Amino acid sequence: MNPKKMIDMNNLNWWLVLAGIGLNLILATAIALLSNTLALRGDDQATAVISQTTFMLGTFLATFFTGFITGRMSNDDNGVTYGLVCSVSVLVVVVIAGGLSVYTLMMVLIALAGGFNGGMMSMRRGRPRSR
Repeated sequence: MNPKKMIDMNNLNWWLVLAGIGLNLILATAIALLSNTLALRGDDQATAVISQTTFMLGTFLATFFTGFITGRMSNDDNGVTYGLVCSVSVLVVVVIAGGLSVYTLMMVLIALAGGFNGGMMSMRRGRPRSR
């Protein structure tokens, strides 16, 4: 895939982008609150591991889901662009919840990876060859 095409904002459905950003913002906020609540309630090492795992896996899956859905709904070859643009809304959660946990800063990289992978999976594959 051409890297310039991944960040090309032309020919995007901006209503779909806004819907994806909103969905991603809601999911990322819920995941950040859940993982921080888990971290604050427990005192032992197992609770900390569960909190961090919930945080990383939840962030990745939420942005993957958002990137996949918006990329599929767009019905064009800009799935990666939709995934990356929609995962930028995680920055709002990082700014708000940044003081709650050190691991919140990792959310940006995990979100970009999830959005990229979701966008890649949403792209149409070639037609099967006829025999």
